Amino acid sequence: MEHVPTVASVESAPTPTPTWTWSDSWWVEIRAYGWLIGVTLPITTFVLTLIVGLGGWFTMEWNWLGTLGSALAAAFWLDVVSIPFAFAAVVVALPFTYLLGRALRPVESRRNQITATSVLAGTLAALPMVSPDTLLIFVPMSIAAGAAGALARRGEFRRADRLAQTAATAPAEPIAPAEVTAQPEEAGA
Repeated sequence: MEHVPTVASVESAPTPTPTWTWSDSWWVEIRAYGWLIGVTLPITTFVLTLIVGLGGWFTMEWNWLGTLGSALAAAFWLDVVSIPFAFAAVVVALPFTYLLGRALRPVESRRNQITATSVLAGTLAALPMVSPDTLLIFVPMSIAAGAAGALARRGEFRRADRLAQTAATAPAEPIAPAEVTAQPEEAGA
């Protein structure tokens, strides 16, 4: 009876030390950019604006509809304004992501790798916080970038698992002898 690898056996199998290339870094960055612009930044901005707006509730000047509208508007506008700047940040972060990936090659714990990627992304996004004026913009950006980095790195692991499972379950197709002998005859004609 032939052994067919299952998801559990593929996940529990010892993984060889992975390589880390510029292409790997680029795909993690692009995936993080998509998560940042599409999910984490709008949600983070919305929630933080909502929390700040709830501060008016304690002074009895709170307007729930106005607070909700402000949170939605802030999430939308910060997301739209951030699109080109976030892409520039992808380019700036690329060498750091590459160096982190190379440094994490011997680390077997995926949780540690995801955490390190998240910390790197959040830290790089927090670097522009030099004045209190920019604090309101870069706090949500830092939180969202850390979350996007974690999601991107986890997504790369899931993609690698799917590729490994596909490779393990795909039968090897032998080359037919007719195909091997047909090539020299065609070349000589």
